[in-house]
Amino acid sequence: MVDQAAAREIFEHELAALTDAEEKTAEVLGKIVPQVHSLKLQQLLANYQQVSAGQVKRLADIFKLLKVTPQKARSAGMDGLIAEFTDFVEAETPSDIGYDVCAAGFASKTSAYQSACYKYLNGLANASNNNNCAILVYDSQTEERDMIQNIDRLVVDLYHDLASG
Repeated sequence: MVDQAAAREIFEHELAALTDAEEKTAEVLGKIVPQVHSLKLQQLLANYQQVSAGQVKRLADIFKLLKVTPQKARSAGMDGLIAEFTDFVEAETPSDIGYDVCAAGFASKTSAYQSACYKYLNGLANASNNNNCAILVYDSQTEERDMIQNIDRLVVDLYHDLASG
């Protein structure tokens, strides 16, 4: 038997943590995009920034559907991905193509992490009998999966450029 109250409590906490992750993603991408040298990657990451901002709004809509005030919860996973990227580029000062590859890697890791978070959140939405929320969560999960595919296609060219040096 499903404990809907427990599922709802976990759902709300994970929703808050994912909101933090998406807000941080949009903020960091805003700093990364102007430093990217590949026009295609710059466009893709700018689009990802817009997607993340849209997902923040969608997550707020989910809180409204739940009729609860949005809570704050720190996303330690997102903090780790951001720290990994910023620590490397600050310490190593990579070449232009090196920076682009690292930026693409950050976006790839971030979209994979957030896709997994949305998948987990979707299960919790269904377990807590919040089907309308599950639909919105699934929309965000789909956007993250699409971003993974778009980054994967673009990164092949970046790897080639990096190897050609």
